[in-house]
Amino acid sequence: MLSLFYIALLGAGMFSGINALPVNACEDSLTEVCPVSTMSEEEFLAQNLPAQGNQIIINGQTLPIAWKQWRENNQLRIGISDVGLVSGFGVELLSTANPTLQPIQWYGIPRQTQWTLPVQVTSTARYVDVTEWVQELGWRMVPQGNMLRLQAPASQVLGMRQVQEAWGDRFLIALNQETPIQINHAPGKTVITLGAVASSALFDAFESQAGNAIDSIKFTPESGRTQIEINLKSKQVRPQILTANAPYRVAIDFHLDAYIPTKRIQWAPGIQWRQQTVTIGSSQFPVFWLQIDPQNPQIQLRPIRTNTQAASGTSPLVTLARQSQVAAAINAGFFNRNNRLPLGVIRDNGEWISGPILNRGAIAWNDRGQFLIDRLTLTETLTTQSSQQYPILYLNSGYVKPGLSRYTRAWGSTYTPLTDNETLISVNGDRVISQTQTTQAGTGQFSIPPQGYLLVHRGQDLRPSIPPRSRLQLQTTSSPDLTSNYPFTLGAGPLLMKNGRIVLDAQGESFSQAFIRQQASRSAIGLTSNGQLIIAAVHNRSYGKGPTLTEMAQIMQHLGTVDALNLDGGSSTGLYLGGELLDRSPRSAARIHNGLGIFLQP
Repeated sequence: MLSLFYIALLGAGMFSGINALPVNACEDSLTEVCPVSTMSEEEFLAQNLPAQGNQIIINGQTLPIAWKQWRENNQLRIGISDVGLVSGFGVELLSTANPTLQPIQWYGIPRQTQWTLPVQVTSTARYVDVTEWVQELGWRMVPQGNMLRLQAPASQVLGMRQVQEAWGDRFLIALNQETPIQINHAPGKTVITLGAVASSALFDAFESQAGNAIDSIKFTPESGRTQIEINLKSKQVRPQILTANAPYRVAIDFHLDAYIPTKRIQWAPGIQWRQQTVTIGSSQFPVFWLQIDPQNPQIQLRPIRTNTQAASGTSPLVTLARQSQVAAAINAGFFNRNNRLPLGVIRDNGEWISGPILNRGAIAWNDRGQFLIDRLTLTETLTTQSSQQYPILYLNSGYVKPGLSRYTRAWGSTYTPLTDNETLISVNGDRVISQTQTTQAGTGQFSIPPQGYLLVHRGQDLRPSIPPRSRLQLQTTSSPDLTSNYPFTLGAGPLLMKNGRIVLDAQGESFSQAFIRQQASRSAIGLTSNGQLIIAAVHNRSYGKGPTLTEMAQIMQHLGTVDALNLDGGSSTGLYLGGELLDRSPRSAARIHNGLGIFLQP
């Protein structure tokens, strides 16, 4: 027979032979145990398939956290995504070299200061097996459809205190037992939700005072929980949670400096999660990075983009990564925020989705784990029947300059003029089929031939003499040559490192002086001497702004890369793993056009 624990774990609504309670009452109950038939455990397991979902309800509060149920050694197990344990419970993930085991720290659980829990990795997430952990805590856990219900004993807030530290502020909460804690952070504000209640006298006795990082604190009691809103003096400050027991307490730290806890977690075969504070000169930076083994047969790297049917489109990195079903991702190339069109190279499985511009840096690769990081130029030349030659400046690009550009079906099924008074030449196969004169940017939709392309002439220069029905020859080359060995490419710039040396030349890649001087959050990608890929996100230094381009090159050198490329940065910067951003609140992240996706096939 199944133990009462497994009856609670699986939920009464999943059983046959219920005869004491109405079905609906049994399914909804977290306090009743429904009777079951006397079938054997093997018969029961054979009738119940594993489930999974993206919602967890903790004491009535619904949270968007992934969970999964699976069968192992004829027992049903339940796992919660590792990033969900952090965001939904306040669990600290500790460093580990074993991708199948995850040590955690949470209130120094009685009888042991930390747990080491089994892990199951899927193509998109890493689930920590919480079956025994929840049993030890005395919680109830019931899967219902795509939801996982958790019922924890009622907790009480015993006291609160605010402490000023040299590095910022600490907010302390004393509790009577282990309590789930959620933190919802936006720039300048942190909202803490505790699965515990506090007396009105406790709220009245607490005196909120402006500190080094904290501006004000507001309490809102809710049914079975307490919400604490902390307004911050700086939009750059992020909270960090620490828990302990004897007595049970939570510390929420708000650092003005760049401190982040050091982590080295072997997240999956071929994917290692790293983070630490890195010192460059007199400045300290919080650095989050993933080390990817491209030689691992379970790993594939691909460009990912919001709209796979057309060039235009942006979305948050979290949305793009989840839609693409990747395990990990980083933002990649530049784009125009107004028309949401790409401003750099994207090449997917040999097809030029968008061509390079301005001899800027790019990274190209293949599925054999070979990479090329260098400045990239695409040269296209059009030759007419009369042997006249015309250079094509840009391919499928939102970057517009006077001259001739080319647009294929990778741009979409139609083209809308990007500037006034454009000349459109439609080519099917190798033959010109029509020529059209447009008047105003943003008006009209002109078909791009499925088996050809659209030539677009801009500016006051003489239009090319290409009459209808004439034949054209198109020659395309790239430098370095990507055609035979590197079917995948993403571009941004500037190039940071080559062959172990910093080779930064932002002006040579036509970046503006304002961009060159800027201190900002940055993303970068690099290759180590032993072929490991590094994707990194870096944010504000202690008591200041993000790294300069030179400092970013030095950070990538510090991480061990010998070739490195700067990616789009600022509010676009984001590093994604297993369902969430590692480096920032999603509420502070901008929409992006494209990224690099890490696909995992466990």
